[in-house]
Amino acid sequence: MLWTHTLIPTMKETPEGAEIPSHVLMLRAGLINQVMAGAYTYMPLGLRALKKAERIVRDEMDAAGAIELALPAMSPRGLWEQTGRVDAFGNVKIYKNGAWYPFFPIAVYADGSRADWTVYSVQGFNTNMWAGTYADLQKAKNATSVFNPDGMMSGLGIAGYTSPLFANYNNIALLTSTINQIKAYGLMDSLLWYYWDNENCPGEWAVPLAVINTIRELDTDTDGISLMHPVYCLEGDEGIARRYNNSNVRMTDIIGSYVTADTVTTYPDETRGALKLITTGNVEQQKNPVVIAQINSGAQFRPRVFNAIANGAKGIGFWKDGGSAGAIENQPWWSDLPNIRHEIDQLLPIIQTPHWTSWSLSSNNSLADFGTRDYQGEGYVIATNEQSTAQSVTCTIAGLPYTATAVRNFFTNEIEAYINNNQFNITVPACGSKVYVLESNIEEMLALKLLCSESGGTTAYDGSYFANNGTLLNGAAFSSGAVSLDGANDRVNCGHNSSLEIGTLDLTITARVKLNATQNTYAGIVTKGAGSPTDAGYTFMYNNGTLNFWLSNGTARINAVSNNVSITDNAWHTVGVSVTRNGNAVFYVDGISAGSCSVSSLSSSSIVNANRNLLLGSWISYYAYSLRGSMDYVKISKRALTSAEMGTATR
Repeated sequence: MLWTHTLIPTMKETPEGAEIPSHVLMLRAGLINQVMAGAYTYMPLGLRALKKAERIVRDEMDAAGAIELALPAMSPRGLWEQTGRVDAFGNVKIYKNGAWYPFFPIAVYADGSRADWTVYSVQGFNTNMWAGTYADLQKAKNATSVFNPDGMMSGLGIAGYTSPLFANYNNIALLTSTINQIKAYGLMDSLLWYYWDNENCPGEWAVPLAVINTIRELDTDTDGISLMHPVYCLEGDEGIARRYNNSNVRMTDIIGSYVTADTVTTYPDETRGALKLITTGNVEQQKNPVVIAQINSGAQFRPRVFNAIANGAKGIGFWKDGGSAGAIENQPWWSDLPNIRHEIDQLLPIIQTPHWTSWSLSSNNSLADFGTRDYQGEGYVIATNEQSTAQSVTCTIAGLPYTATAVRNFFTNEIEAYINNNQFNITVPACGSKVYVLESNIEEMLALKLLCSESGGTTAYDGSYFANNGTLLNGAAFSSGAVSLDGANDRVNCGHNSSLEIGTLDLTITARVKLNATQNTYAGIVTKGAGSPTDAGYTFMYNNGTLNFWLSNGTARINAVSNNVSITDNAWHTVGVSVTRNGNAVFYVDGISAGSCSVSSLSSSSIVNANRNLLLGSWISYYAYSLRGSMDYVKISKRALTSAEMGTATR
C-alpha cells in the first residue's frame, strides 16, 4: 500500500480537547477523525488496526468454543431504563423522568403506625428501608417535600421470606404476589432495592436462594427485560457476605455493615468510625461493594454519617423510629438532619469518587477521624469527631500531587487555615464534622475581587466565591470600564458578609486607581471600620501624599503610613498593602515597595466587626473623606502576598 494511494490525514499540532496521550497520538497519526463529541470515524489505518484486533480476539474466542453473534444497533428501552443500579464502587443511581441521577440513600426504618411519613421526607430522609407491601411503597411515595419532590424511595424487605424467625419464611407465593402488586400499582419506579436483613440466620442457604431466584424472575418490565433492582444485604459479620456472590452464584449486589457500637469508644477500637466497611470490603473473595452504613444509635449521628462517607459509604440506614426506640423526633440530631441532607447533596459528586487517594493525611490527634478524596484535580479532607469536646488537630499531608497553600471550608468557602511545610492546624467541633478543600490557587483565597468593568447599572460584581457584590451609591457610576467617584459622597457598598472579616489572618489589599490632583484628606480606598481605636476593622486610604493602613481590635488602633508617593497625576496606578500580622504592613505602588510599618502589636487580636460594611472610595461614613477619581480593580486576600506577587498584582 502506497502512502500516496490512501487517506492518512496526519496532524502537526495537538488537537484541541485531546488530553489522554493515546487519544492525541491516534488523532495526530490519522488513525481516527472526530465527527462530533464522543463520535469518531475510523480512518484507513485505524480501521486496519481495528480489524486486526478483531481477528486476534475472534481466533482466541473460537478456540475457546465461543459462538459469535451480531446485536442490533437499536435495543428495547427497558434494557437500559432500569429504576435503580449500582456501579463497581457501590454508587447508587435512580432513573427518573428520562435520565439517570446519582442517589445517596438516607434511609429510615419507618414507624408503620404513623399514618403519614411526610415527617421523614421533610426532615431529609429519602428512603424507607423496609417496606412490606405495595401500600408501604405508596405511603413513602406520597411523602413529598422540598427535599423529595417525587416522594421517598423504598426498599422491599425480604428477610421475612428468608429467615425461619419470621412467619412468612419460604412463602414464595406471597413474595410473588407482593412484587406483582407493586407492578400493578405502578410503583416499580419507587423501588430502590430488595432489602435483605441477613444478620440473624447466616446458615440459611436453600430458601434465600429460592427467594433471590424468584426476584430475578419477577423483577421485569412489560417487555420482559430485567429491571435489575439491586439486592442489598445487611451483614453483621465481616466474613459471610462473600458467600452470596462468587463464581457459582450471585445472590447480592451491594452490602451494608454496622459502622459503630452504641457507645463512643477510643481509637483504634474498630467499633468507632466506619472501619467495618473497610474490613468487610477487604475480606478475601469479597466481590460486592460494601458501602451502606447501618447506624443504630443517635448521639453521634453527624460524625458517624460523615466518617462512614470518608470510609466509602454510599448510603446510610438508621434504625429506627417508634417501638422500643421511641419517637425519632426525640433524637438529639433530629434538628440537624436537614443540614446533613443539604451537605450530602452538595458533596454527592465527591462522595461518588473512590475513597482512597494516592496521597495521605496523618494527624497528631487519634480522637479525630479523617478521610481523603480527589475530585477535579483537588484534594479533599473529610474530618469527624465523635467526642463531646472539640478536637484541635495538626494535620500532615504526604504525596499530594500539587502544592497546596490553604484549607478552605467546602460548605462556607471560608479559608480556615494555611498550609506550611505540608502541615496545617484545624479544630473539629464536638460531635461534628468538617469538609475541606486543599487549595493551591491564590484566587481561591479571595474575600473580594471586583473588576468594576460593567458597562452600566449600579452593581459591581465580585468574582470571588463569596459574591460580595458592590452597590454603587450617591452618583457613583461606571464610565469607560471603571467606577467614577466625585470625592463628595460617591461610594461602593459591598456589605458586611463574614467572609470580609479577617479574624487573626494576614491580609492583602490591592486596588487600581486613577486619582485627581485635588484629593481629600483620609480619602478611603477600602474601608471596613478602624475609624477609631474602639471601631474594630481595617482601612486602606490615601492621605496627604502617603498611603495609610489602619487596623483596630476595638480597644487599640495601629496607624501604618507609607513613604511619600506620587499618584495624584490623573494616571492609573496599582496601590496595595501586604499585612503580615506578626510582622509588617508593606506598601506598594505599581509593584514597587513604598515603605513598611510594624503591626505586630495586634498580631493575636481577632479583627471582626459585623456592624461595619466594606466601602470602596470612601472612609467609613464621612463623605468629606471620599476618593476623587476612578477605580477599576479591587482585591482583598486573606494572605500576605510576597513582594514578587505584589509585583504582578496589576489588573
